[in-house]
Amino acid sequence: MSEAIATDMRIAPETGTKRVFAWVWLSQLISVTGSSLTGFAAGVWIFQQTGSVLDYSLLVACAAAPTLVVAPWAGAWVDRMDRRWVMIAARSGAAVCTATIGVLLWSAHLEIWQVLPLYALAAICEAFQRPAFLAAVTTVLPKERLGRASGMTQLAYAVPMLIAPLLSAFLLGVIGITGVIALDLTCFAISTVVLLAVRFPQPITRQQPGSDRRSSLKEFGEALAFIGQRRSLKLQLAYFAFEKFLTCMAVVLFTPFVLALYSAQALGTILTIAGLGMLAGSLVMSAWGGPQRRVLGILVFDMLLGAAVLVAGVWTSIPLLTACAFVVMFCRPVVAGCDQTIWQHKVLPALHGRVFALRNFLVTAAVPLAAIVAGLVTEHFFKPWMMPGGLLANSAGVWLGVGPGRGVGLLFVVVGALTMVMAGAALLHPAFRQLEDEVPDAH
Repeated sequence: MSEAIATDMRIAPETGTKRVFAWVWLSQLISVTGSSLTGFAAGVWIFQQTGSVLDYSLLVACAAAPTLVVAPWAGAWVDRMDRRWVMIAARSGAAVCTATIGVLLWSAHLEIWQVLPLYALAAICEAFQRPAFLAAVTTVLPKERLGRASGMTQLAYAVPMLIAPLLSAFLLGVIGITGVIALDLTCFAISTVVLLAVRFPQPITRQQPGSDRRSSLKEFGEALAFIGQRRSLKLQLAYFAFEKFLTCMAVVLFTPFVLALYSAQALGTILTIAGLGMLAGSLVMSAWGGPQRRVLGILVFDMLLGAAVLVAGVWTSIPLLTACAFVVMFCRPVVAGCDQTIWQHKVLPALHGRVFALRNFLVTAAVPLAAIVAGLVTEHFFKPWMMPGGLLANSAGVWLGVGPGRGVGLLFVVVGALTMVMAGAALLHPAFRQLEDEVPDAH
């Protein structure tokens, strides 16, 4: 099936769209909650087995890198097919990977090298599922509700982050990692039943002459051309990709950083309170919808985020780390929601699947790169430099201290400072402040 997508959409009546969106959102919430439980447990298991920051970083990279391979096809499939069935199929594939890990663990045959490709396969499924979910949202809701819907979308990821770390840390001590995986699979089954119970409109498609042999890669190229012809969207995409790179360097190392100093239960508590921050940010974005100039929301909250990362690198007490994690996670849904709403307003509805997939492809490319760079830099440079007698012990070490964890602290300081400088420079640049004016809203 290779058809050209027209720009008009079938929109359900007002009450129907609200109800369908609620069910789709609930399905996503349940699914992400189960995945978050397993994600926390697997990260703790990896670090406890190896004690290596680099091994943990490789796990993160393997969970992100495969999407770069399948993204050129994911958007086209989302635009061509029933988005509900794309979501169901993608979740089913991820569930198979999770079940395989559980069986290997239960039979005592799981090795770390086996976890990496299974995580990679699950990530391929996510490359299809996420753009399908985002495209489904724009299908069932009118444009004037997309700002608040973006906040609700972030909320679907904030609630699992709130409950998963502490609950998973507790469950690890009660039912073990295999029990956590079984709970994840139960969440998958429930979310699939919910999604099977709803219907939502699809884009109206029209066959055009000569379009029957268009490839998915060509359609991915069409999305690239759409962005390439709009300077403001290119600028916004470049900024957000680099911001994602910097933020991920800190986020990736936070779990092994805390585990090196404190217990898994302490990590669960910190991440749960961080989840409260993401919940609060998502609720604020849901009720507020972002400022009228959404680019200002991106830049101002990025500056606040960078300041929190920098402070976390200087002091390592649990209360202060918790406060910094809360601020960082409060800012992220606001920044992501403002960015997402701009794209939803500026892109033609029939191109949402492939443009969102392309955007996800370019931004996600920063994640494995950030994970690998953060792991390598910390393990081979910052960590030895910040030990007693190290290269920076008598300079940066005077301010940050020396010893365990100070190498990650130095990385946090660098990442936080760069984020603040980047956001501040963009805020002072007239072209970036006014990028929303260059491209009119899509109709």
